[in-house]
Amino acid sequence: MQTHSFDIGSGHTWSIALTANESALFSASSDAIVRLWDLYTGKQRLSLCGHKGYAGFVGVFGQIVVTNGEDLAVRVWNLDGIERFILCGHDKGIVQAAVNIDNSRMATGDSNGGVRLWGLDDGYVSLIYST
Repeated sequence: MQTHSFDIGSGHTWSIALTANESALFSASSDAIVRLWDLYTGKQRLSLCGHKGYAGFVGVFGQIVVTNGEDLAVRVWNLDGIERFILCGHDKGIVQAAVNIDNSRMATGDSNGGVRLWGLDDGYVSLIYST
């Protein structure tokens, strides 16, 4: 078993997510950067930048990466780091996300109990539930 130490930057790691093939790990940090780490070499493969404040959530769903930060924007990326959408509308940070099997829709839930259903072909919200 190999052990690697990852230089995650300053501050805390708030969330992690493993890729489907288990070869890489995403980390969301208090320096607002989401990083992709190679688990075999321990080296950083790429950085996903754009959040303001901290990056508090990261989830991997097949070929889609979802991030959220202090700025409350939900960012949707391809695994290669290309940003697809910036989705706005939550008034609290998201704590969960799920993508359907054909990657056409995504649900996000925030810490205030709000849920939104988004189209991943156009970025539009088709359902809003709030408590």
